[in-house]
Amino acid sequence: MAVMLKSSAVSAVSKGTKSSFYSGYGGKPNPVFQALEQEVDAYKTFMQKRVGRRSKRPKDEASSLASDRLFDIWNKYESRLPKMSYQKRLLEMGDFLSSIKEFNLALWQCYGRYLTSFGEVNVEEITSVEQFKQEFFPDGFETEDAGFTFRALMGRSICTYEVVRMNDPKLLNTESVDKCLQLLSFLRLVTQVILPKESLYWLVYNGTIHIYSISRHLMSFGHSAAVLEYLLCLL
Repeated sequence: MAVMLKSSAVSAVSKGTKSSFYSGYGGKPNPVFQALEQEVDAYKTFMQKRVGRRSKRPKDEASSLASDRLFDIWNKYESRLPKMSYQKRLLEMGDFLSSIKEFNLALWQCYGRYLTSFGEVNVEEITSVEQFKQEFFPDGFETEDAGFTFRALMGRSICTYEVVRMNDPKLLNTESVDKCLQLLSFLRLVTQVILPKESLYWLVYNGTIHIYSISRHLMSFGHSAAVLEYLLCLL
C-alpha cells in the first residue's frame, strides 16, 4: 500500500498536477501533498546530517547545494499548492532552518521568499504604523494570512540580525551597528502592531526577547546610549 501511495505521489509531481485536482480523492492522501512532504522530510534529514558534519564536508560538495535543493522544491510546488498551504510550509521550513542555525537559508529561501509577494520593500526603512500597514496589510490585520505575514517579518528580522552577528560579532563596522539599530526599530514597530492581537501573543514574546538580545549585544560593545529607547519600550 505504501509503495502504491508513493508511486501515485511521484506520478502526480512528474505530471505537474495541482493539489486541487485531488480534492475529494475518496479519503485517500492527496498525492501532491504527499510528494511534497516526502521531499521536505528528505531535505530536513539532509540538512541535519550536513550541520552535523559542518567542519568536514566533502570537498566535492558545492557550497550552494542546500540552497539549490530547497529552491528547486519551492519552484516545483508553488503553483501546485493552495496559497496558504505553500506559505505555511515556507514558514515551517524557515523555523526549522533557524533552529539549526542556517540563518542565511532561512532568510533568503523562506522568510524572504514569502515576502517577495509584497514587491521590493526595504523593511528596515519602514518607521511608521501607517507605512507598515500600507506595505504589508492594505486590507487590514484580520485577513486570512495576516498571522503568516507577521511571522515572516519577524523571522526575516531575526535571521538578518543573526547573519550580521556571524559576520561581525564584535560590531566593528559602522554598517553592522546601523543595521542592528534599524532592526531594533522595526522589531519594536512590529511588536507594537501585534500587541492587540491575542492570537499572536507568542510573536510579541519573541519580539521582546530579540529586542533585548540585540540591545545587550550592542551595549557590550559601547552602544548603550543608542539602545536605551528600545529597552524602555520593554518596560
